[in-house]
Amino acid sequence: MNDGATRKPGSARTRILVLGLLGCAAWIGIVCVLVLVGIRWIVRPTPAGGRVRWEEQFGSLEAFAASHPAQQANDSAIVLEELGARLPIDLVPRAVSTRSRPPEEDVEALRSCIAAADRYLHKELKDPAPVAGEPPGEVAEFLSEHAAALDAIVEHLRTAEVPLWEMNLRQFRPVLYPNLQGQRDLQVLLLVRVLAEHRWGRPQRALDAFEASWRLNESLRERPQLECLDRAMTESFHQASVLRKLAGMPPDWGEELLALDYRAHFLEAMQAEALFWTAPAESEPWLRLLSFPDQDMPDAVDHFARAGRDPIFVRLWELGVAGTLERTGRALAEVEGDPDSCAVAATDLAERSDHAFPFWNSAGPALTYECWSVYPEVRSLELTIELTCKVLQAKAARHANGGAWPAAIPEIENSATPGGYWIYGVSPGGVMTLRFSRNCTRPGYEEFSPVFTSADAAARGGR
Repeated sequence: MNDGATRKPGSARTRILVLGLLGCAAWIGIVCVLVLVGIRWIVRPTPAGGRVRWEEQFGSLEAFAASHPAQQANDSAIVLEELGARLPIDLVPRAVSTRSRPPEEDVEALRSCIAAADRYLHKELKDPAPVAGEPPGEVAEFLSEHAAALDAIVEHLRTAEVPLWEMNLRQFRPVLYPNLQGQRDLQVLLLVRVLAEHRWGRPQRALDAFEASWRLNESLRERPQLECLDRAMTESFHQASVLRKLAGMPPDWGEELLALDYRAHFLEAMQAEALFWTAPAESEPWLRLLSFPDQDMPDAVDHFARAGRDPIFVRLWELGVAGTLERTGRALAEVEGDPDSCAVAATDLAERSDHAFPFWNSAGPALTYECWSVYPEVRSLELTIELTCKVLQAKAARHANGGAWPAAIPEIENSATPGGYWIYGVSPGGVMTLRFSRNCTRPGYEEFSPVFTSADAAARGGR
């Protein structure tokens, strides 16, 4: 009796313990099932809702990719690489290892001359005098010593087909871009040559160099990649400034500027971004997918890359990108009607667009800023182009008026920008000013303010 009585409490405790373990096991089983169902949902191949809405607004990414097939460098690009090496400027894309480059030490030795030429270019583009000042000695010497090489480059760009470099929007590593640094260096030399030849009384050589600069930039404008678009817009800013500055530039170039549609290029570049970031990642490790040669990854991207190849993180990234692009598309439609958006910094645009992202969406902050850092430049460039055309119109009116600025010019105040107009005036001293009615100067971009003030043509020998 006593032995049986003493065993009952132990048996009860054993039963309770067993039942407790079974209950815990059941809960663990339920949690595991829920986790597995969640993983199944996350990594399912069905596109995210954000991407679906993006495609409804901007079109199918697959159709977009089909309309931009992979391409190799054309003969014109390869010839230009060889001509550039004579300066020496490296125009071979960084990701291409099968074509010869100029010696790296020679390219680096040219750096100081390029820097001096760049300072001269920006100084002159800020000066309203209709004739540029004399180039610095180092720059003038370079232009003289390499005149034959520059002649060959100008002639090639003017007469051959537009150079096109390798592109594959579905290729993640290496990312195929033209050599943007080399193109920037060559553009600096070409535009400095425009200013110098114009000053030295050789207007046709100046026009030829300008046309070469224009054709080189065309190779970047047609690529649906934000980095290339950003570079192309910078060169268009410079080209518009050259047209406004120099006396005697043909007004036809104003029509060429107006024909540029950077807004369409921007939307294409955003589609390319969507295609790139939402493409399947199973084919190669996630870390390699996010490793770009010769580029520092944004902090958010770098943080996410450390997650490795885990399909959960891959899917969360894809969901984050899709949501980011969908929100950016909505915000873009809202900002389009805001005439002051070109004056707002990229960070302010992102905040105004109410981009609040979940904690897991590392893609949001990185990609939102990338998109919004380019879009204000589109708006600003459109105003700069319009200003340039107005200045060319005013110069034509001055020429018809016997060399004096007219008191008024018909329709010069009209603007394609909603809620804005141009203000034209002539001071008692004969100085003409033309400015936009709204403040559309972006922080840090005062150099490209939509304002023009004429200078005394006699002060620098201008016409």
